[in-house]
Amino acid sequence: MNRQAIFRLFDHSLFSERERNRLRAQKALASGKTREAEQFFQKAIEITPEMVLKVIRVLNSCQTEKKSFRFLFQDSSSDGHRCYRCTVRS
Repeated sequence: MNRQAIFRLFDHSLFSERERNRLRAQKALASGKTREAEQFFQKAIEITPEMVLKVIRVLNSCQTEKKSFRFLFQDSSSDGHRCYRCTVRS
């Protein structure tokens, strides 16, 4: 199996899993199980690098000389937590 075929197979399985999670979320939401629905919705979304770049640009455009803030992007919750703990003073 060549690389393109493997990628298509992998990409299709991800889409199917996302679709299943979206359907599970909708079912849970219809049943009034909002916490469960939220968890499934979180698993159903896909955040692309382009989306992240747009958020970074918007955040950077909001900063001025008088108003500035720091922000941190993480690719997993443990990495973000570790970075946050490095910036917090003891």
